[in-house]
Amino acid sequence: VAWLMADLNASIEAARVRDLLIYVHGAKVNFYNANAFAAQLDHFMGRDMTSMAFSWPSRQNIVAYGSGGDVRRAFGAADSLATLLELLAERSVARRIHVVCWSAGGRVVNSALAQLHARHGGDGEDLRERFRLGTIYFAAADVPGEEFLTTLPALDALAQRIVVAVSSRDGALDMARTFMGGGTRIGQRNEALGPD
Repeated sequence: VAWLMADLNASIEAARVRDLLIYVHGAKVNFYNANAFAAQLDHFMGRDMTSMAFSWPSRQNIVAYGSGGDVRRAFGAADSLATLLELLAERSVARRIHVVCWSAGGRVVNSALAQLHARHGGDGEDLRERFRLGTIYFAAADVPGEEFLTTLPALDALAQRIVVAVSSRDGALDMARTFMGGGTRIGQRNEALGPD
């Protein structure tokens, strides 16, 4: 871990913006594509900062997601993401740590942050200073609305800003709701989170 943190910190210190961006992919994505997309986010955002991907073990097959196998894998990966955030808070030189999650990656992030809050408790200012979480961005996230609203106070205690990008015409989220139930996803427009 020491050499990896040394390389990461060297990259952060060499950048104009000393922030770290973590990208958490959705279903049907392999390790290479997760890292390539994290690099694209970093490049096209037009900010000189460091990015990395948190790659959880998706089977790259929509059937595995629709049948629930990858959903269980997403929840299982949440503990590892929470541990990574603890490690980065303790050993990285990042000024802020931002997280962007897409689709099923929203389940990983939502659960990881809930676990992180449960592990450490405390008030918002204390936790925000300790973990340095900046923006948590849920892009078309496949997280059941009620589940998200239940964990929202924990997320709010950890992060400076929570952004939810929603769409009333997301075919993948419509299929997730149809095949897996659980009501509206936070990536879809619903009355609890407000209109488009």
